[in-house]
Amino acid sequence: MKYIITESQLSRTKNFVFNKIDEWGLWKTIDRLNLNIDTLDRIFDGGMPDWFNCGVLNDLIKFYYSKGEIKLNKTKEIDGVLYGLKCDWDDFGNANYFKLTNFETKEGISGYATPYWEGNCYLPIDAEYYTYDAEEDFNEFNFHEYETFNLKSKFSSFREFKEYADNEIPDIIINYIVRILPKTREESGSWD
Repeated sequence: MKYIITESQLSRTKNFVFNKIDEWGLWKTIDRLNLNIDTLDRIFDGGMPDWFNCGVLNDLIKFYYSKGEIKLNKTKEIDGVLYGLKCDWDDFGNANYFKLTNFETKEGISGYATPYWEGNCYLPIDAEYYTYDAEEDFNEFNFHEYETFNLKSKFSSFREFKEYADNEIPDIIINYIVRILPKTREESGSWD
């Protein structure tokens, strides 16, 4: 539902939100007032505050992923093959667990890839398990491939950050896993 509000009402709303941020803190305010990404853009005049560092971006992506506003899941075609990335946030470890499936061969790789991990401006991808049948998790080959990728740390708006989180970050994960898939398949002993 959309509401039409006057400039005066918007100004009062912004002041209210900023006062609550001072009183409750950023995350409690966003959660209690149910502020979505578009609303944050309006509150912060279409820009992202300078104090939003990579630690805040880590919290932002986790918070909006839990609310379903940031997706991280993606399907992508590479060289005529369709791949599907499914992510689940592990609250216990504060990490993003992923599973990439090759829809043609049904094989998959899973591991962890947490954007802005521990407030750092990078994406560590820790690929740990290969399976020749992604629907049957118990047939796994344990291996370890690890690489980090730099992430963008400054955004002109919350909307731009959401687009980056929904598109660019999943692409980094997919492209890396697709690159290591042939080597991992070979090391697993070719279960086919």
